Amino acid sequence: MEPMASSKRYKVKASSLTESIIAMVIVAVCLSIALVVYVSVLKRDRGLPYYKAEQKVKELLWATQYEMQLEDEDYTFLGFTINKKVEQHKGLANIYKVTFIANLPNGKKNYVYVVAP
Repeated sequence: MEPMASSKRYKVKASSLTESIIAMVIVAVCLSIALVVYVSVLKRDRGLPYYKAEQKVKELLWATQYEMQLEDEDYTFLGFTINKKVEQHKGLANIYKVTFIANLPNGKKNYVYVVAP
């Protein structure tokens, strides 16, 4: 058997080059979309103090509701402060509007809740 005869059995399709280019384009598009999503997540200004403040507001709301702590208070934590303001809601008896203002390093975030006993 000649060496050239064995190589004649393997035929390369002409479309394989086109398919390879299309596959590379698809992979490049997917990678660019993933990169855009990754960069947008990194650019968010919500750092760890934001999420800590959000969790702390939930805890303070729970304490306000179940222990009826209806006084204005200021709380200081590592990296942020929270101001709680309580006022009667639209003149209704025993219904209060509680506003938490979280002062974060990159701005303020307001949380407003209605509390009833």
